[in-house]
Amino acid sequence: MKNPVGIGTMTSKGQITIPREIRKKLNLKQGEQLLFVAGEDEVLIRKIDKQDLIKSLYEKARQSEPEDIPLNNEEQEQMDGDEGYVSLEEAKRELGL
Repeated sequence: MKNPVGIGTMTSKGQITIPREIRKKLNLKQGEQLLFVAGEDEVLIRKIDKQDLIKSLYEKARQSEPEDIPLNNEEQEQMDGDEGYVSLEEAKRELGL
C-alpha cells in the first residue's frame, strides 16, 4: 500500500477525522491514543505503541538518579529549567520523530 494522504476537517470542538486509508494503514482502532507533536507550521500525529512507551519510561526511570526526581510540586517548580529536562526537539529525537 502506498503512503496514503488525506485531508481532514477540524470541527468546532477541535475534533479531526483521520481519513480511512490512514486509519487502515496504521491499524487505528476507536479509543486508541495518538501522540501530537507541534512544529513551526505542521503537526505530527503518531500512533502510540503502549509496549514501546512502557519500555522507554522504564529505561528512563532506571537511568534516573533518585535525587533527580522531584518529590512534590514545589520541588518540581524549583527544578524547572534544570539540565535534567529536555527540550521539545530533544524529545522528538528520542522518540525518533
